[in-house]
Amino acid sequence: MSTTMAASSPAWTIPDYLEVREGHLAINGADALELVRNYDSPLFVFPDHASSRISTGSRRRLSPVAHPIRFFYASKANSNMAVLKTGARVGH
Repeated sequence: MSTTMAASSPAWTIPDYLEVREGHLAINGADALELVRNYDSPLFVFPDHASSRISTGSRRRLSPVAHPIRFFYASKANSNMAVLKTGARVGH
């Protein structure tokens, strides 16, 4: 039995969104340490494309439903204005 293990990605990796690049956390391709240097900490990163992808995918999967479906965002959980604006934009 070999004691060497093949290199693998951490379980939390989401390709092209959350990854390890050159030993650092990369968020949507940006080095997390560089983001903290530029914007301070704590830092919350909300990529615009994720909201659009979730909204589009949900609408596509629910399109066969005969009744009208409306999507709502729980702004009490996260009332960040940039997130709310993105939600309003992709919700139409």
